[in-house]
Parts: sequence; structure tokens; C-alpha cells
Amino acid sequence: MGKKTGLAIGTETAIKTKPWLTAVQRELGPALESNNNEFDEKVRQELDDNPALEKVEDNDNDINTKDEDGRDFTDDIRPNSDDDDDAAYRSRQRNARNDSPDDDDDSPRHEVVAEKSLADDLMEQMGEQRLTDRQRVIAQYVIGSLTDDGYLKTSSMDIADDITFNSGLDIEVDDDEVEAVTQMLRRLDPPGIGARDLRDCLLLQLRRLPRLPAVGFAAYILENMCDGQCSLLAKPDRVSRIAKITGRSAADVEQAMGIITKLNPKPGNAYGGSASEARQQQISPDFIVEVDDHDKVTITLTNSIPELQVSESYQSSADYFKGHKPRSAQEADEAKLVKQQSMRAMTFIEVVKRRQHTLFNVMRSIASRQHSYILSGDYADLRPMTLKDVAADTGLDMSVVSRACNNKYASMPWGIKSLKSFFSEGIKTSDGGTVSAREVQSALQQIVDGEDKGAPMSDEELSRQLKERGYSIARRTVSKYRELLKIPSAIMRRKA
Repeated sequence: MGKKTGLAIGTETAIKTKPWLTAVQRELGPALESNNNEFDEKVRQELDDNPALEKVEDNDNDINTKDEDGRDFTDDIRPNSDDDDDAAYRSRQRNARNDSPDDDDDSPRHEVVAEKSLADDLMEQMGEQRLTDRQRVIAQYVIGSLTDDGYLKTSSMDIADDITFNSGLDIEVDDDEVEAVTQMLRRLDPPGIGARDLRDCLLLQLRRLPRLPAVGFAAYILENMCDGQCSLLAKPDRVSRIAKITGRSAADVEQAMGIITKLNPKPGNAYGGSASEARQQQISPDFIVEVDDHDKVTITLTNSIPELQVSESYQSSADYFKGHKPRSAQEADEAKLVKQQSMRAMTFIEVVKRRQHTLFNVMRSIASRQHSYILSGDYADLRPMTLKDVAADTGLDMSVVSRACNNKYASMPWGIKSLKSFFSEGIKTSDGGTVSAREVQSALQQIVDGEDKGAPMSDEELSRQLKERGYSIARRTVSKYRELLKIPSAIMRRKA
């Protein structure tokens, strides 16, 4: 069974050294952020590139389906709930190579339609730049900090601190480095991406236009007469006020305003809804969640990752060079290469094992806390849950939980959901209870869907309607939720 140990090459002490652990931590972050399709490809690439790494032919003692103590990832747990619910969870990890691809031809695990995200597109564009390894890490964090609308509200200093103190990558980054990468981002498509506020967004787009007099005047208006939210542009007398202040004719102002109004105030929104249907692609969910007739929930982490080990030839060479000094320069070079490639193989094996273990535990925590929602698919059953909650369950850092959920999907009995969609802030109700923000958003959508389109409700009126349903939500919160749901303002919803 010596072949099966994978790490048994006489380097037990070596793999515990700080450089090795640092290498594992450095590679684990990107590995967690990759979905299963992406990581499957990474494994295939690593097998091609590193001759010291190879697949194990039989599947006993599979490192990808066992924890550190060699136990299967199988556990019976109850929902993390105050309810007296007798349904138990059975969680397990199943490696996809052990399942025939023809077993479940109708299962959504094989083909799921998903949209290409803004983050995916931006990282592809960043990949065309000449980035250093440090800049590539920073780019991932900067892009991950964008709002759904494509704005960057997080400061460069906060992003630098997040990378330095929370990433686990053992690198120190300053705000100047983050700002340099941010400026690269702001030159990408769609125009206006990475803006700090609305005025900044519109100016970024104007700078992409031909340098015509009307364009220059539009930029002058934004730079010298508008605040960050361009409140002047919403005033009914904006044309006369701008003409009076600038001494330009009303026709000139109208022409400049015409250019401004054609700009996109929310560049990130192009990646949601029907506008992005042309960019759809086939993906496989990272988890399969199944419910039997007794409400028992089975969680499966899907992948086609084979069991990996350091090749026997490299084990033999490592053992030889451990006990013999090189007799020539050529042999010394060979010994160095064997050590490097063996260490790289061991590092990758550990990264695979930690990734699988982390993803499984995060999903198990989510399923435990969201028991009722998994059974029903009803937003009313979605419990308030934050990254901090899952971090407490798993013992992981919140940034690790966030990476583990990024760009991951679970196939539920009632549809495909992103792991991020299971998270929701808690909102106090009038009876003192707590509901998820998504439940409130669902109620808001229902109210808007049923309103009189000839006289749509203002945000203040929507707030009152929600309070009547037991949700004490301020007008500002209603506005935020309305924007998240992409519900236009009352004026835009009005139909003659």
C-alpha cells in the first residue's frame, strides 16, 4: 500500500515547514474561488505540467473523499434551527468519477444554463494585461469589491488591508498598488466600470467618446457643476440654470444634456437579465442537493478530480538523493529538480484536499441553517444568515467562506441557486421576530407586481405597505431593495 500514501516520500518533516505551508495557503485562495469545472481543468493542467504528479489508478483511500483522519465525508446532522424538526441531514461527498455519466441523464448536474458574470469578463480582460502575480491577486480583490452596478465603493486602503490581513496569502499590499490596479480596471469594458460615484462613472464614459465640442461641454458640466450623484441633472430647470451660469445658449446645454442622458449610469447591469442572454454558457453545479420522501437531505460535492499522488519514480529518486550526496554537477541539478517538482506535487495534493474539505463543510453549514428553504424553495423560509454565521460553524475565516461561495452553484430539487443567494441579513418584524432581507424583497416585488400601473406607488407608499405586512422597513431601505431587484422608480413604472 506504499503507493497509496501520496505523501510518503520521506519528507514528513519538510512538508510541515513554513515555506510549504505558505505555498499551500497562496494556492488555496484561487483554488477555493474556482468552481468545479475550472478546478477540474486546473488539475488536468497540473498533471500535464508536473511529471512528479500522477493519478492513482484504484480508488481506495481517496484523498479527495476523506478528511485528515481518513474518514469519509459523511455525517448525520440536524438543521441548525430552533424548530422541533425531526428531519435529519445526511451529508456526503461523492467524486463524480465514481458515478457513470449516464446514470442520471435528466439530472441538472450535467447542464445548467448560467450567465457569464461581470467578474468573469473583467478577469478575462485583466488576463490580457501584463500583470505580475501580486497584481493578479489584487485584481481579484478589486473586482470582487465591485457592486452589482459596477461601482467600486471600497477604498484602496480597505482593499489593501483585506489582502494583507485576511487573505491568508502571506503578502503585504499597500494602497498605492491597489490604486494602480484600479486604474487598469477603469480602462476596461464596459465603459464606466470601477467608478467611485455617478459623476465619475459618466465622466469615464465621456472620455471614451470623440473629442467634439459638445462632449467637452458635457464633461465641463459634470466636472464643475455636479456633485457625486449629479443631483443638478434631475432638477426640472437644469437647462436654464446651466445656461445662466455658463453663459452658453439653451441649445448648447440641450445638446450636452442629450449626450449625458445617453450614457449608462449602471454599467454592471448589462450582465443581468435579457441583455446578457447572448453570453450564456453551460456549467455544472458544484453541489447536488437532494431531498427524499422523509425530508432527508443529501449534499453531494460534485467533481471529476482523480486521486493524486507523487509518482513512484520521483519517490524513489527523492529517497535516493536524501541518502546520497550528488557526485557531479549534473546529478546536483537533477536532485534539485526532483526536490522542486516533488514539493510542487505535494503542495498541489494538499491544496486539493483542503479545497474539497473546505467547500464541503461550508455547504454543510449552509444546508444545516437553511433547512426549511431547501425543502420549500420559498423565500419566506430563507433564514437570516451571514458569512460570520458560517465562519462560526466551520471555524474558517469569513474571507475563506466568501471565497468558497464565490461563483458556486447548488442544484436544488426546485432549481439552481448560487451559494451567495443563501445569505441574507436579518430584518426585525413588528412582532419582534426576525426574517431574511430576501423575504422582505420578495414581499416588495409582490406589492409592485400588484399595484395600479396607472398610479404606481412611491417608495414611501411601498414602505407603508410593507409595514402593514409586518415588515418595519424605512423608505431608504425600500429604495435600496428596489434597486437590487431592478424595479424602476414610480415615475418610470407609470403606464398611460
